Order: sequence, then structure tokens, then C-alpha cells
Amino acid sequence: MSYSEIKELRDRLRVINSSSKDLASMTKSDIKELGTSIGVSLNLSSSKANMISTLSATDEFILYEVDRKNFDAAKATKEVYGV
Repeated sequence: MSYSEIKELRDRLRVINSSSKDLASMTKSDIKELGTSIGVSLNLSSSKANMISTLSATDEFILYEVDRKNFDAAKATKEVYGV
């Protein structure tokens, strides 16, 4: 692996690790659907801000974020290595 490939991978992994799911851009229905998919029950009658706060504070969401970042990191690594 060349220095430029290592640098590219490092930069991509920094972006991935600093990213988070953009819940604010999602609809309440989308937030509820995401919550349901990871085992978190949310009420659509709650405000969007409350739904986001509730979801983002759960262990399930934290684990979802870790898994998402790990998947994205593996994908980036494969793309840089050309696998």
C-alpha cells in the first residue's frame, strides 16, 4: 500500500468516525421507522426534537451508530485496497 493510499484511507476514516446519523433531516415517520428497526419504540405524537432526543440516548442507537461506522470503515478500506 502506498503512502497516498494510506493517507486517503486515514482521511476517509476520520470523516466516518466524526459522522453521525442526521436525524434532524429525517421525518418523524422515518425516525420512528429507524427506531423500530433497532428495537426502540417511539411515539409519533411526540415532537420531532423529543423523538430525536429519546432515540439518540438509547443503547440501541449508540450500537447502531457503532455498527454503521464499522460497516462504512470496512467499505472504505476495501475501496482503497481495491478488494
